[in-house]
Amino acid sequence: MDVRKRHLRFKRIIVLMLILAALIILTVILKPGNPIVVIKIVDDQDKPISGATVTPYALRPKPDGGQGGHYLWAKDRYDVPSEPVVTDKTGKANVPYPTFVLERVETGEITVKINHPEYISGRQDIVVSTKPPHGAPWIVWKDFLINRLKRRTIVTRANPIVLKRGEILILKPEKTSESITNLYAQTSSDGWNDNDFWDRSQAGIIMSRKHAPGVHEVRLIGMNQNNELMFSDMVDVTINEGVTNSVSLALKPSRTVRGRLSDNVPRPVVNGRVVINIIPLVPKHSYETPQWHTWTNIDKEGSFKMPSLPEGNMEIVALCDGFISTDGNKQNPSSVIIHPQKHTIGANDLDIVIDMELTARLEVTVLDDKNQLLEGVRVFTWPNVSWGDWSSTIFCSDLYKTIDRLKQINENQSSIKLDNPTDFFGISDNNGLAVLSNVPVGITSFSVEHDKYVLPKVEIPGSAARREANIILKPGTVTRETVILEPQSKDPQSHY
Repeated sequence: MDVRKRHLRFKRIIVLMLILAALIILTVILKPGNPIVVIKIVDDQDKPISGATVTPYALRPKPDGGQGGHYLWAKDRYDVPSEPVVTDKTGKANVPYPTFVLERVETGEITVKINHPEYISGRQDIVVSTKPPHGAPWIVWKDFLINRLKRRTIVTRANPIVLKRGEILILKPEKTSESITNLYAQTSSDGWNDNDFWDRSQAGIIMSRKHAPGVHEVRLIGMNQNNELMFSDMVDVTINEGVTNSVSLALKPSRTVRGRLSDNVPRPVVNGRVVINIIPLVPKHSYETPQWHTWTNIDKEGSFKMPSLPEGNMEIVALCDGFISTDGNKQNPSSVIIHPQKHTIGANDLDIVIDMELTARLEVTVLDDKNQLLEGVRVFTWPNVSWGDWSSTIFCSDLYKTIDRLKQINENQSSIKLDNPTDFFGISDNNGLAVLSNVPVGITSFSVEHDKYVLPKVEIPGSAARREANIILKPGTVTRETVILEPQSKDPQSHY
């Protein structure tokens, strides 16, 4: 009996050790990591497409608990880089994504751009999780489970994305006495500035195989013997299926805009920049209409010159030390959105004056939860400019030129690099002081970024909480504020 008992005890010990080993292995293998969504790309015959590049660039939270918004997937903000993934021979791409959009707010959707040299480019919102977020009430879970049972599935899969082959479009200039050395083009079809969208290998024409059948807005651009750009009008072109669509367009000389800052800006002007956006005179498809974007520095006398511009409705903003361009919408100014001033570029060059107004200086002293001065905290505001009444970005940060994007056909242009003005943010020094030197007086709040500390949450009725501190700024003055931060883990933002 003793032998049998010892044998049984030994077997139990072995079983327990095996169970423990299995638990350790499972803990390692199943250690929580960043989730992955499997995206499948197929053609209109449901055949897998290999070699398609899937580039993630934005995130949306699960809509539960009042959360919302579209967050840029910046590489320095998340532990998962927004790297392109290429589909394999089965047409699948495994795309990892961050579990959380911010703090403990869970990701529910990612936005990707899909590109393939033989198919029409496109952007897609991919639902990556429909499961209720942590802390959801029981009634939310009940509805979720009932819906899952109705669909007879417990796995959420992204629907296959269908790409279609494009039609051929050839653009060429009408005969002219000018000698045209280079050709470029813009079109309302998505992806016109991608590396492989336009084929410029044949002299005298520019070709694309990536247009869907239908009506597209198109503009042809050329460069004459004096290295000056010439533009066609933005015209509607009907792309027919199954044929080679060839269009000749007349090129016209470009225009020059000369300008200066209003006289209330003291000379010499320091750190001046001006940014413009030009919308065709008769846009037909709102945000799909290609626009012309460029910028330049302002000299110490407050003047600037911008050559090689197309005709159109021009929007313009400017910034320099101590001054910012006034809101172009004087009837309904906003505390966050600054509207550009507007002018029309017609058949002649244009001379303008940009109305400017004083900014304010904001000095913020940052303390931790023990009232100790905190170094290395990024304090920032976010004044936006509204282009074309539909898109917005940080004021005077979009320092790119459309012509550069057209010329750099071998560069990766999946995103536009923004150069956020240092005027709108500051890093706290060893005295806990962060200085924002040039803030528009309409700004009413600021926020902070730090690896370990955050501002306390501000509850907003009917909306998700925010981590912001309120301010009142006055033109040409210094506003001083002190904020006390708390550890990130104390009260993280979440859905519930």
